[in-house]
Amino acid sequence: MNIVPQKTTLMQIGADGMALDQLIEEYAAEHEGDLTEIAPVIDAWLDENATQLQVKLEGYAAVIREYEARAAARKTEAQRMAALAQADTSQAQHLKDRLKWFFEARGILKIETATAKISLANNGGKLPVILTDDLDVSGLPERFQRIHIEADKTAIYEALEAGEDIEFARFGERGKSLRIR
Repeated sequence: MNIVPQKTTLMQIGADGMALDQLIEEYAAEHEGDLTEIAPVIDAWLDENATQLQVKLEGYAAVIREYEARAAARKTEAQRMAALAQADTSQAQHLKDRLKWFFEARGILKIETATAKISLANNGGKLPVILTDDLDVSGLPERFQRIHIEADKTAIYEALEAGEDIEFARFGERGKSLRIR
Protein backbone atom coordinates (compact mmCIF):
# COMPACT_ATOMS: atom_id res chain seq x y z
CA MET A 1 0.00 0.00 0.00
CA ASN A 2 1.41 3.36 -1.04
CA ILE A 3 0.83 5.94 1.71
CA VAL A 4 2.98 8.67 0.11
CA PRO A 5 0.71 11.10 -1.73
CA GLN A 6 1.42 11.34 -5.45
CA LYS A 7 2.50 14.77 -6.64
CA THR A 8 0.49 16.30 -9.42
CA THR A 9 2.57 16.89 -12.54
CA LEU A 10 2.49 20.03 -14.65
CA MET A 11 1.00 17.96 -17.48
CA GLN A 12 -1.78 16.70 -15.19
CA ILE A 13 -2.58 20.24 -14.07
CA GLY A 14 -2.78 21.32 -17.71
CA ALA A 15 -4.94 18.31 -18.57
CA ASP A 16 -7.26 19.12 -15.65
CA GLY A 17 -7.65 22.65 -16.98
CA MET A 18 -8.48 21.38 -20.46
CA ALA A 19 -10.96 18.86 -19.03
CA LEU A 20 -12.66 21.67 -17.09
CA ASP A 21 -12.84 23.80 -20.25
CA GLN A 22 -14.44 20.90 -22.13
CA LEU A 23 -16.93 20.23 -19.30
CA ILE A 24 -17.94 23.91 -19.21
CA GLU A 25 -18.38 23.99 -23.00
CA GLU A 26 -20.53 20.83 -22.99
CA TYR A 27 -22.63 21.96 -20.03
CA ALA A 28 -23.10 25.45 -21.50
CA ALA A 29 -24.23 23.90 -24.82
CA GLU A 30 -26.79 21.71 -23.04
CA HIS A 31 -28.10 24.52 -20.78
CA GLU A 32 -28.11 27.45 -23.20
CA GLY A 33 -25.00 29.03 -21.64
CA ASP A 34 -26.37 29.04 -18.08
CA LEU A 35 -23.63 27.84 -15.72
CA THR A 36 -25.35 28.94 -12.49
CA GLU A 37 -26.06 25.40 -11.32
CA ILE A 38 -22.47 24.17 -11.68
CA ALA A 39 -20.74 27.44 -10.75
CA PRO A 40 -19.77 26.19 -7.23
CA VAL A 41 -18.22 23.03 -8.73
CA ILE A 42 -16.32 25.12 -11.29
CA ASP A 43 -15.10 27.52 -8.59
CA ALA A 44 -13.91 24.66 -6.36
CA TRP A 45 -12.14 22.98 -9.28
CA LEU A 46 -10.48 26.26 -10.32
CA ASP A 47 -9.35 26.95 -6.73
CA GLU A 48 -7.85 23.45 -6.39
CA ASN A 49 -6.19 23.62 -9.79
CA ALA A 50 -4.84 27.14 -9.06
CA THR A 51 -3.40 25.96 -5.72
CA GLN A 52 -1.75 22.93 -7.33
CA LEU A 53 -0.42 25.13 -10.14
CA GLN A 54 0.98 27.66 -7.67
CA VAL A 55 2.80 24.92 -5.72
CA LYS A 56 4.08 23.32 -8.92
CA LEU A 57 5.34 26.64 -10.36
CA GLU A 58 7.13 27.50 -7.12
CA GLY A 59 8.79 24.09 -7.23
CA TYR A 60 9.84 24.57 -10.84
CA ALA A 61 11.25 28.03 -10.09
CA ALA A 62 13.23 26.70 -7.10
CA VAL A 63 14.71 23.81 -9.08
CA ILE A 64 15.57 26.08 -12.04
CA ARG A 65 17.31 28.56 -9.71
CA GLU A 66 19.25 25.68 -8.14
CA TYR A 67 20.43 24.43 -11.55
CA GLU A 68 21.35 27.95 -12.67
CA ALA A 69 23.33 28.58 -9.47
CA ARG A 70 25.10 25.24 -9.79
CA ALA A 71 25.86 25.92 -13.47
CA ALA A 72 27.29 29.35 -12.63
CA ALA A 73 29.48 27.88 -9.88
CA ARG A 74 30.69 25.12 -12.17
CA LYS A 75 31.39 27.59 -14.96
CA THR A 76 33.45 29.75 -12.58
CA GLU A 77 35.34 26.67 -11.37
CA ALA A 78 35.89 25.53 -14.97
CA GLN A 79 37.31 28.95 -15.85
CA ARG A 80 39.60 28.79 -12.83
CA MET A 81 40.76 25.29 -13.79
CA ALA A 82 41.22 26.34 -17.44
CA ALA A 83 43.38 29.27 -16.30
CA LEU A 84 45.49 26.90 -14.17
CA ALA A 85 45.80 24.47 -17.08
CA GLN A 86 46.87 27.31 -19.39
CA ALA A 87 49.46 28.45 -16.83
CA ASP A 88 50.83 24.89 -16.60
CA THR A 89 50.91 24.59 -20.40
CA SER A 90 52.72 27.91 -20.71
CA GLN A 91 55.24 26.94 -18.04
CA ALA A 92 55.88 23.57 -19.70
CA GLN A 93 56.38 25.30 -23.08
CA HIS A 94 58.75 27.83 -21.51
CA LEU A 95 60.85 25.01 -20.02
CA LYS A 96 60.82 23.10 -23.34
CA ASP A 97 61.97 26.24 -25.18
CA ARG A 98 64.87 26.71 -22.71
CA LEU A 99 65.87 23.06 -23.04
CA LYS A 100 65.67 23.29 -26.85
CA TRP A 101 67.87 26.41 -26.79
CA PHE A 102 70.36 24.59 -24.56
CA PHE A 103 70.50 21.56 -26.89
CA GLU A 104 70.93 23.79 -29.96
CA ALA A 105 73.59 25.95 -28.29
CA ARG A 106 75.61 22.87 -27.26
CA GLY A 107 75.00 20.87 -30.42
CA ILE A 108 73.33 18.06 -28.46
CA LEU A 109 70.93 15.80 -30.35
CA LYS A 110 70.04 13.22 -27.69
CA ILE A 111 70.48 12.60 -23.97
CA GLU A 112 69.15 9.72 -21.89
CA THR A 113 68.57 10.12 -18.17
CA ALA A 114 67.29 7.62 -15.64
CA THR A 115 63.69 8.72 -16.26
CA ALA A 116 63.60 10.38 -19.68
CA LYS A 117 64.92 10.28 -23.23
CA ILE A 118 65.34 13.82 -24.54
CA SER A 119 66.16 14.48 -28.19
CA LEU A 120 66.30 17.38 -30.58
CA ALA A 121 64.69 16.39 -33.90
CA ASN A 122 63.53 18.12 -37.05
CA ASN A 123 59.78 18.58 -37.39
CA GLY A 124 58.05 16.49 -40.03
CA GLY A 125 55.35 17.48 -42.46
CA LYS A 126 55.37 20.14 -45.15
CA LEU A 127 57.93 22.91 -45.12
CA PRO A 128 56.52 26.16 -43.74
CA VAL A 129 55.74 28.96 -46.19
CA ILE A 130 57.01 32.35 -45.03
CA LEU A 131 55.48 35.46 -46.59
CA THR A 132 57.27 38.80 -46.62
CA ASP A 133 56.16 41.29 -43.97
CA ASP A 134 55.22 43.98 -46.51
CA LEU A 135 53.12 41.68 -48.71
CA ASP A 136 49.85 43.17 -50.02
CA VAL A 137 47.67 40.07 -50.47
CA SER A 138 45.15 41.95 -52.62
CA GLY A 139 47.87 42.27 -55.28
CA LEU A 140 48.54 38.54 -55.47
CA PRO A 141 47.47 36.60 -58.57
CA GLU A 142 44.02 35.02 -58.11
CA ARG A 143 45.45 31.52 -57.87
CA PHE A 144 47.24 32.56 -54.68
CA GLN A 145 44.20 34.19 -53.09
CA ARG A 146 41.46 32.67 -50.99
CA ILE A 147 38.24 34.63 -50.98
CA HIS A 148 35.57 34.16 -48.33
CA ILE A 149 32.17 35.71 -49.01
CA GLU A 150 29.41 35.90 -46.40
CA ALA A 151 26.18 37.81 -46.01
CA ASP A 152 26.46 41.22 -44.33
CA LYS A 153 23.50 40.85 -41.96
CA THR A 154 24.01 44.34 -40.56
CA ALA A 155 23.62 45.91 -44.01
CA ILE A 156 20.63 43.66 -44.77
CA TYR A 157 19.01 44.60 -41.44
CA GLU A 158 19.50 48.29 -42.12
CA ALA A 159 18.01 47.94 -45.63
CA LEU A 160 14.96 46.09 -44.29
CA GLU A 161 14.57 48.63 -41.50
CA ALA A 162 14.65 51.40 -44.12
CA GLY A 163 11.73 49.71 -45.88
CA GLU A 164 13.58 48.19 -48.82
CA ASP A 165 11.91 45.14 -50.36
CA ILE A 166 14.59 42.45 -50.44
CA GLU A 167 13.47 39.18 -52.01
CA PHE A 168 16.01 37.02 -50.18
CA ALA A 169 15.53 38.38 -46.65
CA ARG A 170 12.85 39.35 -44.17
CA PHE A 171 12.56 40.11 -40.48
CA GLY A 172 11.83 37.10 -38.30
CA GLU A 173 9.93 36.89 -35.05
CA ARG A 174 11.60 37.56 -31.74
CA GLY A 175 11.89 34.43 -29.66
CA LYS A 176 10.44 34.03 -26.20
CA SER A 177 12.31 33.34 -23.01
CA LEU A 178 11.20 32.38 -19.57
CA ARG A 179 12.30 34.72 -16.77
CA ILE A 180 12.28 33.77 -13.13
CA ARG A 181 12.84 36.49 -10.57
